[in-house]
Amino acid sequence: MTILDKITECIAGNPKRPLLIWFHSNSEIDEARRSIASIPGCATCGDNVYEKNGAVIEKKKISDSEGIRFFLFHRYFGQLKAPFLKYAIDLMNKTGLPVVYIANDYSREEEPQLNVAAFDEWDYNEISSRNDCCL
Repeated sequence: MTILDKITECIAGNPKRPLLIWFHSNSEIDEARRSIASIPGCATCGDNVYEKNGAVIEKKKISDSEGIRFFLFHRYFGQLKAPFLKYAIDLMNKTGLPVVYIANDYSREEEPQLNVAAFDEWDYNEISSRNDCCL
């Protein structure tokens, strides 16, 4: 199963929690971020939601942005800091749309007290070929 298959499955399943996908290298996460963003209906959080320090402070009406099926969330720094995890959960709860949260696995070492129980986790071991992850 490719990452795009997993995301499509997640979105179709009307998830109750954001999907947290772990990657093992910067090159994999960069390639995946571009590929996921190209899925029809994907919106990055910054394009549709105002944020301050990781907290939702105001959101545009979803009806103003027709065609949004899910949000993609990725931070380069502080990926697993509590305010950003809370942001993803709040975003999903406030919009009613799925959130896909991508992070490097080394982030776990930076946050040893991490609790991601509010997320469904998926460990993506490798992107086998560019054709598998791109539309």
